[in-house]
Amino acid sequence: INGTKITIRPKAGDEMRLEFQKNSLGKIVKLAGGETSEAWLPAELVTNLFDETRQKRRIVEFNDLPKNLVDALIASEDQRFFSHWGIDPVRLVGAMVASVRDSDRVRGTSTITQQLARNFFLIPDRSIKRKLAEIFISFLLEQRLTKQQILTLYCNEVYLGQRGSFSIHGFGEGASAYFGR
Repeated sequence: INGTKITIRPKAGDEMRLEFQKNSLGKIVKLAGGETSEAWLPAELVTNLFDETRQKRRIVEFNDLPKNLVDALIASEDQRFFSHWGIDPVRLVGAMVASVRDSDRVRGTSTITQQLARNFFLIPDRSIKRKLAEIFISFLLEQRLTKQQILTLYCNEVYLGQRGSFSIHGFGEGASAYFGR
């Protein structure tokens, strides 16, 4: 605090200065970028909620996801995510050819959308019926949601291991549990 100015340095996000004039906010200045009309601060965690499955989550929005995380996720999980419509025909044909050549190992063909459909809506069953349901739900998700919404749901649902007796789900909780961020 310096006179009529308050400088805020959050753990995450932009540092900013609030300048007051006669008991009201006059302007907001982001120290790295100049004057702005609005500013957001990360919410403080008040409590952690979990159910009988002992899963912990911290919900993140698409804009909260670092570009490096999105790029790495797309590169490793689903390179054509932004161009396919729920299933990736190129990967599907490639997996079928590889399965014929090496019948001992079946390659994965699931897109990010299919993984979301499986993890969020279906039981962990390895059957043709479940795979067909996964594909159908993937088509529905792709019709009703944007790619950013699908990726956001995936990033909040993905299983990232255990911490004590709790399952860690989503990159928000994973970042907190594993990196303290």
